[in-house]
Amino acid sequence: MQHHEVFANFKQVRLNPGAQFCTNFLGAIVRKEYLDYFYAEKLAHTDRQQERGCARYPDFSEGYFEWISVLESVVQAKKRFTMFELGAGFGFHLVNAYLAVRSFHGEGFPCYLTGIEAEETHFAWLKQNFIDNHIDPKKHRLINAAVYDKDGNVFFQIGFPANYGNAVVNKLVHLRHLTEGIFLFVSGKNRHPGKRKLTLTDSKSGKAVHGFIEEKKVRAVCLKSLLAPCGCVDLIHADIQGAESKVFSSAKNEIAQKVKRVHIGTHSPEIEAGLRALFNNLGWKCLYDYPCKRTSDTAYGAIYFDDGVQVWLNRELDE
Repeated sequence: MQHHEVFANFKQVRLNPGAQFCTNFLGAIVRKEYLDYFYAEKLAHTDRQQERGCARYPDFSEGYFEWISVLESVVQAKKRFTMFELGAGFGFHLVNAYLAVRSFHGEGFPCYLTGIEAEETHFAWLKQNFIDNHIDPKKHRLINAAVYDKDGNVFFQIGFPANYGNAVVNKLVHLRHLTEGIFLFVSGKNRHPGKRKLTLTDSKSGKAVHGFIEEKKVRAVCLKSLLAPCGCVDLIHADIQGAESKVFSSAKNEIAQKVKRVHIGTHSPEIEAGLRALFNNLGWKCLYDYPCKRTSDTAYGAIYFDDGVQVWLNRELDE
């Protein structure tokens, strides 16, 4: 099966970064400790590829569409490239975007990245990942906060960095909503005051990893505030674990004026319906819309989407 045509714009970089890291075709490196437990378990094939100095395009999976969004946004950028990653984790997509800009546009092309991440360990990894890839964090905007519909404070799940599903928590329901996930549940036994036990399970292998999270009040920033100092934003990538409809609806005027494209990971049918209504009302073009927790037919075969994918293009800013 052929890859999306946008990949042809980027030279494949061949690296052997050593046992501590894995790499991709753009030459981005990431410490293996940052990867979730089960992904790390599956790295043997990647390691063999790296030992031979090979570079390969990503697999056809849910994440393939994130690559398309990043690379198309880079190619279509004009005088500079600006990107937000909401729920940035260790900044996987930001680093890939930066290296794609350097590959396609050259070293002198202005590039400004904004990464928002509330989980403390992940935020430390975000800064280190920039440094590992020779990106100066001080020249970009990295914020240790949760993204929500207004500025202030929210309760957020802190701890258990192997889990990338940390979310804003409604104190009234505590953490019961986590039981809705296929891979995650909260133990009824809580021997650690202020913390709750989590078990993350791989549905294919049955392997499990355990950890503890706690609810902690953290800083919250809204998308309207984040966009205020910016001109045109080429891409907003958002994976904010159920807050996506609130966040984008609260800044609909600002995104209509400033944002070219959004790539949103979705987490329920109700959220997906809300986002469709929002962006259709704004007159944006839907590029991809694949529901969560479902297998969908795509141009790259049948793909199971754990998180759903919605990608929208602002017709007013599309040139």
